Amino acid sequence: MSMVTTSTGVHAHGFEPLDTTRLSEILREHSRLPWHPLLERSALAEHYLRRWQEAHASMLLSEETSQHLSGCILESLPWDTQLLGMKCGRLFPLSDPSVPRTVDDRMLIDRAVRAMRDDGYRLIDCKIASTDLPLVRTFEDAGFRVVDMLVTMSIERELVQTIAARMQSRIELLGERTLRVDGTVIVRPIEARDFDAMRALARDAFSDTAEIQDRFFLEPAIDHARARDLFEEWFSNAVQKQHRGEGEVLVAELNGQAVGFLTMNAPEPEHHYWQDSLNAIAPAARGKGVYRALLLGTLHVVAARSESLLTRTQISTTRVINSWLHLGASLVESFFTLHYTP
Repeated sequence: MSMVTTSTGVHAHGFEPLDTTRLSEILREHSRLPWHPLLERSALAEHYLRRWQEAHASMLLSEETSQHLSGCILESLPWDTQLLGMKCGRLFPLSDPSVPRTVDDRMLIDRAVRAMRDDGYRLIDCKIASTDLPLVRTFEDAGFRVVDMLVTMSIERELVQTIAARMQSRIELLGERTLRVDGTVIVRPIEARDFDAMRALARDAFSDTAEIQDRFFLEPAIDHARARDLFEEWFSNAVQKQHRGEGEVLVAELNGQAVGFLTMNAPEPEHHYWQDSLNAIAPAARGKGVYRALLLGTLHVVAARSESLLTRTQISTTRVINSWLHLGASLVESFFTLHYTP
C-alpha cells in the first residue's frame, strides 16, 4: 500500500504517517466516528483529517478491503499524559457495520495495542458506536474495558430560535449578557471573582461517583488526585478560550452566591455547533433549577449568533439528559468509551 507522508513526528512501531487520500475515502464511505449523524460526509472527512494532521496522528490500515475493521488511527494525547502522569493515546477504529466482523479484526487490534504498548503507552482509550456491538466485543476480547457510555444531543439553529422565543417569559434581562431565570437564578459571564471557587468546583464535582460515573475516576490506573487536576485544568482552559474568543463560560448565581458553571466551545471550521464542554453544580444547589437556568442562558447566547447547540454527556447524568430532552433536543448518537491499560 502506498503511503503519503502528511505529518511529522515519531510514530509507534507498526503505525505509519497519514495517507490522506485513502483516509478521505474511508471517512466518506462508511465511518461511524463521533459526529457522523450530524455532518455531511465531506465535512466529517475534513473535520477528522484536520484534527489528525494537527495532532501528528498515525494510521494502521488493513490490507483487506472487505474487512469490518478497515484500520485504526493513533492520536497521542500530550495534555492527558502530562496531567495523568502516564503516556496516553487514543485509537479511532475505522469500521464498516455493513461488513461482518472477522478474526482479522482482532488481529489488527492486537497489532495496534502491541505497537502502542511497546512505545510506552499506559492508557489507551477509544469510542465505538453503540450500534456496533460486535466491534465492542472484539475490543473487549483484546483486553479493553467499557468505562462509560456517551450520548450526544443537539438542538438545531431553527429550534434554538424557537425555544429562545418560547422561554422569553421565564427570562428577565438584567444587562446585555446577564439574565435572571424563573425569578431566582442569575446567569452571567464568568468574572475574575468567580474563578477560584468555580475552579475548585470543577476539581471536586466529578469525583462523586454516586452522582456521575466519570471514566477518569472509575479507571483504577488513574490516581484520583490527578483526575481532579485534569478537571481543574479543563476549566482553566475553558476560561482562556473565552478570553481568546473561542468559547463562553457562564456562571449561575443563587442568593448572591456563584453555585455552578457551564462552558461552551465555539464552532469549529466544519460545523455550526456550539458545544457544552464542561458543567458542574455545587451539591447544595442541585435540584433547584440551576442547570436548567444555565442551559436557558446558553440558548440565549447561541440564539443571538443564529447557530446550533450540542452536548455530549455520560448516560448516567439523567438530570442533564432530561433537561435537554424536555427543551426539545434530539438524541442523535451514542458511544461506548473503552480503556486499555497494560
